[in-house]
Amino acid sequence: MTAEADPRGVTRDLLRCVRRSDLGTLVVEGADRVGWLNGVVTCDVREVAPGRGAWGLALTKQGKILTDVVVVASRSSLLLGVAVGSAATLAAHLEGLIVMEDATVRDASGEFAWWSLHGAGAPAVAAAAGPTAGAGSVPWTSLGDAVVVASTEDAATVEAALLEAGAALAVDDEWDQLRVAEQLPRFGRDYTAAENAHDASLEHRAVSWTKGCYLGQEVVCMQDMRGRARRRVVGLAAAAESASAVVPGAPLFGAGGAEVGAITSVTRPSAGVVLAIGHVQAALAEPGTVLTAGGAEVRVRPR
Repeated sequence: MTAEADPRGVTRDLLRCVRRSDLGTLVVEGADRVGWLNGVVTCDVREVAPGRGAWGLALTKQGKILTDVVVVASRSSLLLGVAVGSAATLAAHLEGLIVMEDATVRDASGEFAWWSLHGAGAPAVAAAAGPTAGAGSVPWTSLGDAVVVASTEDAATVEAALLEAGAALAVDDEWDQLRVAEQLPRFGRDYTAAENAHDASLEHRAVSWTKGCYLGQEVVCMQDMRGRARRRVVGLAAAAESASAVVPGAPLFGAGGAEVGAITSVTRPSAGVVLAIGHVQAALAEPGTVLTAGGAEVRVRPR
């Protein structure tokens, strides 16, 4: 089959394998690990099982994002993939939330390697990779996604199995190209601990609205009911000839010339456009809104 790119520049029939060096690891153990963690993060941990992972956020009581969290199950623990620079701090934060529950949390970032798979068949390939510590589907993009975790001792064997099963190892900045095209923001780059779920435009991607209580839920719910986000993370697009102006850190300006946000991530796929992620004032986050960066026209992309 000939690989075919969609208008965003993403080759949709290619199964990509990404080494996720950006993920550190927390291990949650104990008989109450599922129920306890479910009351701490925004995703529904009760649905995590062999072959099925979850993606959510760890929040403060005030609803601010500590990091996003990928959860997979091993035989006797839950493995959490978190922003590598936040692992130690998050472990200490989570330990402080354990009261009477039979649960423990430890930072095991040096003990595990992570991969994400993107494309048709990703969950099936992840499930067959062995010997993994955990694997499961994760709803990151529209392509079909999965995550694989292995001990560092088994990393070479697992990666070889993934490639033998038909995954293509993503090189250089291909992961950034894919996630920007799919409007998947990255913690620490496109949104930070200063934001909440609505600011990061993750309230309907990384938050379960049916699971019940979790830390920060009241703030998330009040924000959703009031509809008063200060700003939003959005996908952006510009003509290819604007590449020199559309760069990370470039300020975004509205129709009246006022600064209204900034570009945070950029990729240049082969479809003749520059794609980006940025943050803008919430009133300007509607698809089709025209902004400028360095004099170049930039439009907010449909979500």
